[in-house]
Amino acid sequence: MKRMLTILLTVLMGLFLFACEEEGDEIDLVGIWRVLSESYVETYTYEGETDTDTESYTYDSILEAWLLEVTDTQMKMWENLVCVAGGDVETLGSYTVDGSTITLEDGDGETYTITFTIDGDRLTIEESETYTEEGTTFTEESTTIFERWTGTTPPTEWQNTPDADDYEDDDIENDATALTFPTTGQAHTISSSEDVDWYTFGAAENTTYHIYTTGNLDTKLRLYDSDGYMIDSNDDYYDLNAYIEFECYTTGIYTFIVEPFDTDYDCGSYTINLAQSGPSLTKKTLNWAPRSMSSCSEKEAATK
Repeated sequence: MKRMLTILLTVLMGLFLFACEEEGDEIDLVGIWRVLSESYVETYTYEGETDTDTESYTYDSILEAWLLEVTDTQMKMWENLVCVAGGDVETLGSYTVDGSTITLEDGDGETYTITFTIDGDRLTIEESETYTEEGTTFTEESTTIFERWTGTTPPTEWQNTPDADDYEDDDIENDATALTFPTTGQAHTISSSEDVDWYTFGAAENTTYHIYTTGNLDTKLRLYDSDGYMIDSNDDYYDLNAYIEFECYTTGIYTFIVEPFDTDYDCGSYTINLAQSGPSLTKKTLNWAPRSMSSCSEKEAATK
């Protein structure tokens, strides 16, 4: 009898510890998690032949990372928008947990099944999907690793946007910065999601002008004649920078605008150039042919 009671107590204690462990797992999932790395593997199988693509990302800086907020019922994503102080938060959806499986339902009613493990302050989320299109079988797998975030939400580092440059306000054509020809390496800043930079210059007939940006900012250029017609535009002519080669046939005043490619993320410094020759950097390989010259008399927007 005494032996049976001992066995029964042992079993009950084991069940109690198991229940606490299961409950602890759910409690541990709740909180703020900072992404450390993401990896993706996509496998294609067609007529017995298989090919695989892999991508991986490491987020060493909190400025590059994003945060996963897990409440008792919802998951949210905090993202650093370089051009917006404090970043942005998006509700991913509501979720339920069954063991190590999370079922997430977004606002459109779509459901996603992912698995997770927690090891101390590390959270690993894995997702896998297989589907077939036009005879090709695709398998997509992703692994995202987080660590528990103990800082402020949003992070303090996300509160700062670049300082405005000395040429503000140049966000409208009437306040455009006047450039003399040639001008090279003049430093400017896109400082917010609403910031654009206008420029004006005098052009002489039978003269070629090279307008381009340099730096690590993803920029776009649009060139207008004196009547306000866009006569050329460009994005990513080399690296992230924009470039227009402009041959003028009519003397007059012309304007152009520098815009960020993405108003949420592309804030920072660049230099503007109105030069006698084009950029010295190697032009990247493109699948389109940018226009090499623009006529002052054209009344249409250039396309890629």
